[in-house]
Formats: sequence, C-alpha cells, structure tokens
Amino acid sequence: MKQSLKLLLMTLLASLLIAACGTDEVNNQVGGGNQPDEEPAVTEPEGEPEGEPEGGEDVSAEQVSVSIEEVNGTYQLKLKNTSDEEVQLTYTSSQEYEYTISDSEGNHLYTYSMDKMFLMMMSEKTLAPGEEYVVDVDIDSLTTLGKGTYTLAIWPVAEELGEDVKTEIEVVVDKETVTETGHYVGQIDSNSVEITSEDGTPVAYRLEENVKDLIEMMDDDQKVSISYFEEDGQRHLTNIQPIE
Repeated sequence: MKQSLKLLLMTLLASLLIAACGTDEVNNQVGGGNQPDEEPAVTEPEGEPEGEPEGGEDVSAEQVSVSIEEVNGTYQLKLKNTSDEEVQLTYTSSQEYEYTISDSEGNHLYTYSMDKMFLMMMSEKTLAPGEEYVVDVDIDSLTTLGKGTYTLAIWPVAEELGEDVKTEIEVVVDKETVTETGHYVGQIDSNSVEITSEDGTPVAYRLEENVKDLIEMMDDDQKVSISYFEEDGQRHLTNIQPIE
C-alpha cells in the first residue's frame, strides 16, 4: 500500500514538471513575456531625387535670323539657323508668332493675339545648321486698315528666343477700306460672292485670295461683318467674319 502511494506521488510530480516546461516553451515561441516589439526596417530610396526637366538653351539673334516677306499677297515669317549647331525651339501652344501694328506716328493699333484663342500644346522644332523654317502669317487685320503707312513688328514666340529676335516691315495701304455689316447670300462663282447690305440690296464682291478660305466656312443668310475696297467700279472683299 505504501509503495503504491509513493509511486502515485512520483507520477504526479513528473506530470507537473512536464507541464511547466511546456508552458515556458510556448511563451518563448509566441513572444510571450515583456519582450519589446521589433520595428519594421525602413528602406532608403537609392539614388538622388529627380529634378525638374531642363528646357532648351536660350537662343540669340546671332544664332537665328528672323525676316518677313510678302510673296504674292501672302506674308511669310522666316526663321533661319545661322549658327553651326542645331537649335531647338519649343512652343507651348499652337501660336507660333506674335505681331503688333502701329501707325506712322508710332501709335499702337493692334496685337495679333488680342482676339485669338490658341490650343494649349507642347511642340518642338529643331533647326539644323543653315536650315530655314517658314510660317505663313495671318494678316487679315491689315485688310481693315485705312489708307496710310503702318509698321508691322513680328517675332516668333518659342521659349528659347529673346525679345531681340524680332523683325519689322513697312506696310503701305493705298486703297480706302470700308467696313460694314450685311448678310451672306452665297457664291456666284469661284471668284465672287453675293452679300446683301443692311437695307436688303444685293451686291456682288470679288474675292481677294486671303478670304477664299473664310468663304468656305460661311452659312447661307449668315450675318457678317465685311471689309472691302473699290477699284474700277468693282468691290473687292478683303475680310469677312460671321456675327453671332
């Protein structure tokens, strides 16, 4: 009997020791106790931060020459790379040039962009050494001027070009221009149109070259503002704009 009791006590003590060791092992595996939490490692970015993209280098009048010429009634702005290296020109909109018109006394009359809207878009033009870039100039504003002598100052608006890259041309208007409103009736033939005056009188106008493209955008019975001059009893249409 005593031996059985002794054996039972030894078995119970062994069981308690095994249970205690198991609890310590579990605590160690799951981070039990007062162990401090580990902070996640922070990875520093490699390399230096990227900066702003660099624009093209400034271009002077010594590198690019600018001129304007009249060719068969059309004004052309010409840019020529006079250097021995490539020149990059960057435009931030669809506008490629700006110009102003002044009278013979130097009074400012008109700025090209004042009544225009341009698409916001980036574009680049690279001129090789000796290469020339030609742009047709919208000179509809000249058709509204009266007789006299005027100065047209024009320059390209590329970001790299400074204010010194500019040129001027003298414009002589020797015909008296009349501006009035009426209603567009339609084309008589490829060179003439019919427009009724404000009192309803139909009048034939001969088309100048610069207005032929404008005529294609006109609707029948569209109210319009027109400019014209008279020569040998014939009215010559120099400008036509729709009136909303």
